[in-house]
Amino acid sequence: MIPVEVDRWYDSIARRLEYVKGQVETAVRHLCDQNGYAYSGRLKGIESLCEKLETGRVSQIDEVDDLFGCAIIISSLTEEPMVITALEGMFACDVIRRRTDTDKAPDVFRFEATRLIGRLKLRRPKTGGFRTGQFYATSAGAFSASNWPGER
Repeated sequence: MIPVEVDRWYDSIARRLEYVKGQVETAVRHLCDQNGYAYSGRLKGIESLCEKLETGRVSQIDEVDDLFGCAIIISSLTEEPMVITALEGMFACDVIRRRTDTDKAPDVFRFEATRLIGRLKLRRPKTGGFRTGQFYATSAGAFSASNWPGER
């Protein structure tokens, strides 16, 4: 059963999450189309979000960094640096987690790919500067959007 608080929170960010998904998908699909890479994306379901909270993988809802996820499937790891550079140019990078950074047994955590966590760059209408909305991206693996600043 979905806790009422989680359901309300998820509903409160749904429109912004769809916006982030659209922005990331447009940019990443363009990169994939230009380079012949395969693309896959998804929004995290509320059940999966609850599972992360219930199992203790995150202690608070605002720690979830993969509400939207997508994968760029490259044919060779030699292409990974170019993909990371391209993503860093499209988005404000917060952190890159290399596939070798996770120290978990393969039977515990099978997904291993480089992950780029960053923010959307959005133009401010009056100043021409940028404000940011957090997201998470992975070059050879996944890309995701997470909580919007100020949403708790």
